[in-house]
Parts: sequence; structure tokens; C-alpha cells
Amino acid sequence: MYRALWTLLRPYRSILLVAVILQAIAGLCSLIPWVAISQIAISPVHQYVNWVIIACIGGIVWLVCQTLAMYLTHQTDSHLCHQLRLQIFDKIGKLPLNHFAQQGRDGISQVIDRDVRYLHQLTAHAPADLTKLIVVPVAAVLILLWQSVLLTLFCLLPLVAAVFLFRAMRAPRYQHLYAARNGTMAHLYSQYAELADNPLFARQYPNQGIQKRASLALQDFETAFIRWISKIGALSSLTQIGISATLLSFWVILGVMLIPSPISLAQVILFILLIQSIAAPVAAMGHGADALNLAVSASQRIEKLLNEPEMQYGKKILDTTSCHLQLTQVSVTLGDKNLLSQVDIDITGGELIAIVGPSGAGKSTLLQLMARFLDPSQGTVLFNQTPLPELSLATLNQQVAIVMQNPQPMPCSLRENLQLFAPNATESDLHYYLEALNLLPLVQQSPKGLDSVIGKEIVLSGGESQRLAIARALLSPAPLLLFDEPTSALDPQNAQRVLSLLHAESRTCVFVTHHLDSLNLANRVLLMKESQLIAQGSHKDLAEISMDYQLLLSALEENYA
Repeated sequence: MYRALWTLLRPYRSILLVAVILQAIAGLCSLIPWVAISQIAISPVHQYVNWVIIACIGGIVWLVCQTLAMYLTHQTDSHLCHQLRLQIFDKIGKLPLNHFAQQGRDGISQVIDRDVRYLHQLTAHAPADLTKLIVVPVAAVLILLWQSVLLTLFCLLPLVAAVFLFRAMRAPRYQHLYAARNGTMAHLYSQYAELADNPLFARQYPNQGIQKRASLALQDFETAFIRWISKIGALSSLTQIGISATLLSFWVILGVMLIPSPISLAQVILFILLIQSIAAPVAAMGHGADALNLAVSASQRIEKLLNEPEMQYGKKILDTTSCHLQLTQVSVTLGDKNLLSQVDIDITGGELIAIVGPSGAGKSTLLQLMARFLDPSQGTVLFNQTPLPELSLATLNQQVAIVMQNPQPMPCSLRENLQLFAPNATESDLHYYLEALNLLPLVQQSPKGLDSVIGKEIVLSGGESQRLAIARALLSPAPLLLFDEPTSALDPQNAQRVLSLLHAESRTCVFVTHHLDSLNLANRVLLMKESQLIAQGSHKDLAEISMDYQLLLSALEENYA
């Protein structure tokens, strides 16, 4: 159960051990002032100074050891979390896109953010918690046993009862209540995050869609929480009340009255003071167990992510301006779902290929496969007779440029955005595509022109961001250009500008589209349906022979109208 957590902590075990030892010393020293106080109550006035000095020494040693231990644990926590985040970010850059589709945004966020924070709680605070749980209570019990065995046993009765109540709350018959509470809480957080990301939809459609899902998630959490409280609440309240400082003090006094052997005032004071040191870890058992369970689960998820198979790249280098792309019997599966099934495509240099089909047909998956954002579950993808996995990453980036849906510009200058794949592009090259895509007026209006930083000195709309990404791809020397809905965020005039540029390209262009005008410009149209390539040919030929294509055109015409 703890193997993954133990593995993650391997480089830091010795430091954590030192921290635990320091915390143990600090815990023992924290009891000295209480012993001193009890002795001051019965000592002559001239001996007060001695006990005060002893209490101060104990307090100073406690402070020094506690400070050093906390420094070590927080330094360890900082290094661990930093290294884990670096490993996770590096890993994410090497994973195929279908992993993200399978996990979803919340699944990735769980590992990157919450799981690392759960480990922080463990590494930064566990040594102190461990000392409070074991060393301090054991030492306190030994001191009290030395004072009075009978009174110690009597005073431990409510604590033993609290432990049994705690175990009862954690019994297997109640685990489904904890699971339901935690599950509905996680779902509620994800719905609130989606609500925060889409405030416009929530305002336009109140009590529907996103807002309705968030409301239902809140109701589910409330139901699960009420069930948990109704079963666990009484036991939890009884436990906390039974070991409260007030009741334990009364319990000590009751024990003094019932036990026949005489108990001095100093012993009574010592019992009242030290019994709290024993009760504190019992009161924290629930939170400590939750923190440990969260850390164990987090470590398992982090380990699973770090062990996910990565995209492997070869060492082959291609230096060519030609493009011949072949997909043979290609299938892509995600869990039990087929995203692509037995697809065969042969694309030669200079072709303008349009991919069409209903939503969920596999169009974007096909494009991502061509860019090698993911690998096929079956079949092969060849670029100029070379399997894509044999190409180096640098070669792949030089040979293929892709623009996905809703591209976000980088938070740097316009020039740096445009020259990302074309560092040697001249100012005239940049101006040519900016003018062709109707972005030049925007640049000229900015005081710094091409050196304007996006997000600070210039703000781009969704359509402008899309055209900027298209310009960046067209500036690249890649012989294969891929576009996913390149006109989705554009008005008709700017959409026509994009289509004209693609039609004028001598390089191979493949684009997913729902734009009617683009189909007449394409050399070939690929029709996708239910994850399969069901027809391909010119727009004219498909419109005559394919019923599915005719139905799709009718739907597009209705939307276009």
C-alpha cells in the first residue's frame, strides 16, 4: 500500500529520519516545562529559580530542535515538490494526446496540483505529527506511571474509549460513506472549475447546462455529506467531547477522589497538564489518517503517470521539401472506444485535402495522427516511406506544421510568435502573411509594431489568434501543413482569405473543415463517419455518388444559410 510513497521519498529518507529524531528530542523537551510547573507548586520559594531555569533550558532545546526539524522537513518538501513538478511537466510533454483525452482536464489537474500538495502535507508535517503521536504520549504516560499507576490507568480510560470510537468510525461498514463524500466533493470542485471557466454560458443560460450540472453536483455532495454526518457525526462529537481539556481535567480530579492512595497537589497538576499531551494525538487521529491516505493515493497516481509509456522518437533525419504521407490500416482506440478504424490514405506532394464528417467521426484524431501527436493502436503511418516513430523530434517539427482548434498565442512578441518555426523569416515575409491574413492594420496600430507583447501591449481576439497561428504555420518551411477547422472563428471575408492562401500553396495541405466554400477548392475530400473513412474523391464526384456526402452537404447548407 505504501510502496509508491516510499519510492518517491527514497532520496529524502535520511533527511526525514534526522528531522524525526530532532522532533523526538523536541517532543521530550516540551514536557519539561510541565514537570517544572508541577514542582514549582510545591517547592519553597527559594527553589523556584532552579525549576524556572530547568523549564527554560527545556524550552530552548525544544525551540532549537523544533526549528531545525521544521527547516529540514520544509526544505525536503520544497525539493520533493519541485522535482516532482519538473518530472511531471517533462512527462506530460512526452505523452501521446490520447492520454489527456482519457484523463480529462480534471484528471491531469489532480496529479499536477492536488496530488503534489497532498505530498507536501505529509513531508512537511509528518515528522512533527509522528512525534506527537508516539514519542510525546509514550513519554508522558511513563512520567505519569512513575507518579501513580492507578491514577494513570484511570485517566487513560477516556482516551482508550476515544481510540475505540475512532476505530468504529473507520470500520469497513462506513467506508462507502467516506468514499461517497470524497467523490462528490471532487466532482463538485470540477464543476465549479468549469463554471468559473465559462461565466458567459452560465449567465446566458441560467439554471441550465454548466450551472445546472454544478447545482446537481452540489446537491449530490450535500446528500452524501448529510449521510456521512448522520452516521459518523454522533461518534465524532462524542469522541471530541470525551477528550476535551475540560472533561479530562474533571476526570483527573474524579480519579484523585476515587483512588485510595494519596495524591499530592504537584501530581494533580502534572496529571492535568500531561494528560493533554496524550489526548492531542488521539484527537488528531482522524485528520492524520486522512492526510496519510491522501498522500498514499496521491503517490500512487503520480507513480502511475510517471510510468506511462512515452512517445518514442528515432534518430532519422530528413532534409526534404517533398511530402508523401501514407496511412495503412490505421486504428486508434481509447479504452473501449474506437476513435479510428482501419483507415487507409495515400497523400502525395502538393495536394490540398479536406477532411469532413459529422462530430465525433474521427477527423481531429486523424489530423493528430498525421502530426504524430499520438501513435496508432494498429497500422502504420509513413512519411516519405519512413515510419513516423523513426524520425527524430527535430525532423518531425521541421516536416510537419499543425494548427489546432482555438490556438492560443504565446505570451511573447508578435515577431517571436511568427518566427517560432521560421527563425530566419525576413520582415517582408512576416508582412506578406500579415497583410494576406488582414493582421497588418492591427500591427501598424500598435506603437511597438511586431515587437508588441501579446497580452500586455496588444490583445488578440479569437479570430486574430487563429489567423496568427495560420500565418506562423505558413511561414514555416514544413512540406506538410495540417489545419483543424482553420476558419471556425473567422468572418466570411477573413475565412476566404485563409482559403485562398491554402489553395495557392504548393505544399501539401490537409485541413478539417465544415466550410462549404473550401470543398470546391480541395483536390480531394475525405469523408469520415463513425471513425471510418467511408469515401474519398473530388467534391464533385462525392456529391454525385455518395448519399452520406449529400446529407452532409445539406446539413452544411442549412447551417451556412
